[in-house]
Amino acid sequence: MAMGICEPDEVIYATVMNGLSKRDHTEKTLSLLRLMEQGNTKPDIFIYTIVVDALCKDRNLDGAISLLNEMKQKGIPPDIVTYNSLIDGLCKFGQWEKVRILFSEMMNLNIYTDVRTFTILTDGLCKEGKVEDAEEVMRQMVRKGVEPNIIIYTAIMDGYCLHGELDRARRVMMQLR
Repeated sequence: MAMGICEPDEVIYATVMNGLSKRDHTEKTLSLLRLMEQGNTKPDIFIYTIVVDALCKDRNLDGAISLLNEMKQKGIPPDIVTYNSLIDGLCKFGQWEKVRILFSEMMNLNIYTDVRTFTILTDGLCKEGKVEDAEEVMRQMVRKGVEPNIIIYTAIMDGYCLHGELDRARRVMMQLR
């Protein structure tokens, strides 16, 4: 590529950025995004989401939120995958107010939660000891017509077990039958 043979396309950029991200080279991933923005091949939602996810995994949640806002300013609307990456990062670090703000934003943009969103929330709440809140998320999920998966039930049972509430864990288990 340095020889001028061809310019990398989105697939090549995505492959390299994904690899860098998996090896915890977040700064290099971000630098490649900035390089891409200056070239002929412009980043799309998929590319930005790779970088948002990398920033979240690197605990740079403010950077991830800034990149989300930058995307919107550039006319690149985030999708459910982008929001799920951010929500996952925020949940892992107990930033529940920011999760709530993102949820409101998603609803305002008509980006609807999916089973992955609910799984992220339920797991995060249970790990924070907010098991009853997690059960409320599961009830909301059912009201919205999204079927809870085994991961959600397992997270709730695990949350109750961790807090010594074995009867409640058993009650959730019985719902699986």
